Amino acid sequence: MAWGAGVTTSPRPLRLRQLTGAVERGLQLAVGLVLLVSVSAFALSYAQWSSYDGQRAVLAITIVLAVGLAGMHCVQRRPRGWDLAACQVAMIGGVLLRGDVTPEPGTSESPVIHLMAPMLMLVLRPGQRPVAAMVATTVAFIGARWAIGGEDSLLAAAQETPAVLGAGLAVLYLASRIRAAARAAEQTLRDRRDAHVARLSAAEVDAVAFMHDDLIPTLLAVASIPDDPVTLTAVGHALERIEERPPGPAPRDLAVALRAVCEREGLIAVFDISGVRWSLPEGVGDALLGAAGEALRNVARHSGQQRVEVTVHRRPGSIMIRIADPGVGFEAGPGVGLRVAVTERVAAVGGVARVHSVPGDGSTVELTWRSRRLARLLGLTDDREQLIRAAIPQPGRVAAAAGSIFGLGYGGLAAQVALDTGPQPWCWAGAGVAIALAGVVVARMGRRTVPVVVQVAVALLTATMLAVALPTVSDGGLRGTGAWLVGFSALPLIALAWVTPIRMMVLLLAPSTVVTAVVGLGTDLATADVLHLVLPQPLTVLFVSVLAATCLHTGSELVDVDAAPEPDWSSSLDAQLGALIVPVRQMLRRAAARQLLPTDAGEATLLARSVRDCLYLPGVEHADLRAELAALRGSGARVEVIFADRPVGTRTLANALAALSGAGCQQVTISGGDDEVRVVVVPGLVGDDAARVTRSISISWQTLLEPEATVLTGPPDLARVIRRGARRPAPG
Repeated sequence: MAWGAGVTTSPRPLRLRQLTGAVERGLQLAVGLVLLVSVSAFALSYAQWSSYDGQRAVLAITIVLAVGLAGMHCVQRRPRGWDLAACQVAMIGGVLLRGDVTPEPGTSESPVIHLMAPMLMLVLRPGQRPVAAMVATTVAFIGARWAIGGEDSLLAAAQETPAVLGAGLAVLYLASRIRAAARAAEQTLRDRRDAHVARLSAAEVDAVAFMHDDLIPTLLAVASIPDDPVTLTAVGHALERIEERPPGPAPRDLAVALRAVCEREGLIAVFDISGVRWSLPEGVGDALLGAAGEALRNVARHSGQQRVEVTVHRRPGSIMIRIADPGVGFEAGPGVGLRVAVTERVAAVGGVARVHSVPGDGSTVELTWRSRRLARLLGLTDDREQLIRAAIPQPGRVAAAAGSIFGLGYGGLAAQVALDTGPQPWCWAGAGVAIALAGVVVARMGRRTVPVVVQVAVALLTATMLAVALPTVSDGGLRGTGAWLVGFSALPLIALAWVTPIRMMVLLLAPSTVVTAVVGLGTDLATADVLHLVLPQPLTVLFVSVLAATCLHTGSELVDVDAAPEPDWSSSLDAQLGALIVPVRQMLRRAAARQLLPTDAGEATLLARSVRDCLYLPGVEHADLRAELAALRGSGARVEVIFADRPVGTRTLANALAALSGAGCQQVTISGGDDEVRVVVVPGLVGDDAARVTRSISISWQTLLEPEATVLTGPPDLARVIRRGARRPAPG
């Protein structure tokens, strides 16, 4: 009786994801990358100095080590408590590095580049009043520059810090919103898990009650009085409940699924399958299977033929399914059902369906789907914005608020530059263009998705604005705060980062980055100054892209839970019965059709007892024992199981029962509990059977051989005894 060997599994409640931990890891990765890039740029700038003494060398090495190690710890997702202190030390070291010399504000030699490191580390410490700490850090930086460099350094620091403080506060705002979204999502998942467990428990209770109250008595009645009207009524009721089953998940292999459809529709199918199997994107496989299934059903119902040819041609990134029949065909175009269920279904996922038919010469349905390889390469998916909105319902507002904070910082810098060097009309006009483009993106995000063509247009317009405005800035201005427009131009791209994958974002950043680099290289700027000019925009945008990716992860968890199948009675019954569901259904069908054979009475009894085993010995941990009990009963033995407490594991007991196979046992009684089980075989084993059983059982078991009975005693699961540290019993 092979049906006793089925493994049953209990339905699992929803797993609660640690979304807040995932958000923190995303923040740490983003901060770490920014720190490593910025400290590398500083090291390159320092290496180009014409001269430096030992004190400066020590300070520079200290800065590189402190910020570099902090960045590495963040990338490794294990920042330490002293990393913030190390970055603050590096900030003061940057001030001391230049001594009483005041570099031009905003240049690659300015100490302000070291202020961002402690700002970002404060973002990773949300419970430490980060806003106050950021302001205090900024004040400390300004004070240190004043104390060391005098009034000139004070004025330079006051001019530089608004942009850095604004960027830090904008990042903090984004981090706080993402953290809040993760906490809310975790609570939502927790609530849904509790509701899922409640529904799961109710479904399990219903399934167990059906097995105990209906199924077992019905099978016993089939074994004893199969033709009685009461038995037939019970059989009909049990069969109706078992066969009221929702459709299970479609097979992962499309060809296997199509074979199943052909078998279900009674079609004689000839399959021609070529190519290597590969995973279709989510939704595409279901659409193709649904369309092909409808085409096969049309063959079975309307073609007048039972023969069909099915061709599945697979190539990486594409698939073609052709269904051809030699039936009666049709004259007119495909009907509403074929159009909706086949052509429109395939078109909805980007595929093409062609239907060709000639009266008297059959019909052919061809389904073709090709992936958008470039879109897949760039990470563009139709559901990205849906996932973002699942975590943050209004990402446009978040992008607008973060951009406003960021823009205020650079606006304060621009205002001081205007007071110091005079107005920059082209830069202010460019800033207006950047604000307008950001507004367009945010407004579009608030109403609908932002198509790729709009994203590309925004990126190109941003680059064009920089190409027009940056050449109007003097070479000296490009070295310092005069190039504030480069940072300001990140505003529209920051907004796009919420709806654009990182790989696509890199391409969108390329035009502005190239324009900025070309303008910088066209002057007498040093390499370090060109890097200092180019890096702010891509670093800021990619930082936000990483944060948006954490929202994508949070949203995907919520969407996955929404799409998870609800626990129902049928799945719970499957979990309880496992492989037994097939022979039970077959037995009930034969009983309902009055097609039982004389030998079916014994099988019905064995099935009833095996179902009872599933009640009292459920789960994977008892699958082997249930199989051996079914095998003993199938050999003709009367088996009785009496457990005071259900054992946690029974693998060793199952092996002991396997040793009894072929011994011709008549009566087997199993009793005991979690620590020790006794197996009594009546009459006792003698001769070769006794010797074979003694050799086969575990050394942890004892054997008592008597003519009247054989008694086997030992732990039901030796592995569990060993884990508990118990001593093995001496062999008998």
